[in-house]
Amino acid sequence: MNRAVKNFNNLLNVSFLMIALDLIAGGLFLFYADIASTVAVVVLGCLILVHGIFALIDYFYVGMLFNFLKYKYIPGIILILLGLFVIINPVSAINLVGVGAGLWLLVVGAESLVYATRLWSYKEDIASLILFISICAILMGVLVIINPFEEFMLITKLVGIFIIANGVLDIVKILLFKKRSKNIIKVFQ
Repeated sequence: MNRAVKNFNNLLNVSFLMIALDLIAGGLFLFYADIASTVAVVVLGCLILVHGIFALIDYFYVGMLFNFLKYKYIPGIILILLGLFVIINPVSAINLVGVGAGLWLLVVGAESLVYATRLWSYKEDIASLILFISICAILMGVLVIINPFEEFMLITKLVGIFIIANGVLDIVKILLFKKRSKNIIKVFQ
């Protein structure tokens, strides 16, 4: 169990790096929306690709130890393919940038929803907060996908705001997971 707790805490520590990348990318989209659209799309593609790679590393590092992470490779593969598509075809992907960011937020929200329902079934105190975080991420994803704005700069700023909000919510989630890692591991084994 100590190895599992150590691996889980190491994974949570690495997650802060991913959140930092999210916050930086979100800030770029929010404050530098006037950058060339191709550059913005490639940055988004790289961010999605890195999240996909991290999900696969996450799966191979601790996914085999815990039942709740046994399907973590699926969003990893989806995010890698989506990120590669966006990087390779930035001009084609410009129209899909909102949809890609929205899908990414939906995947993140769905993953958090799985955690929340599992924690809820074991009556963990943090389940309702994780549920709230997952619902926010899902709502942000839906809003980005059905974005009523037609101007790219507005879409870019909206994506930036949602990426930053998701990063802040992820920080809260990870801090809660770190604080209760021993109890959470018992829930998911």
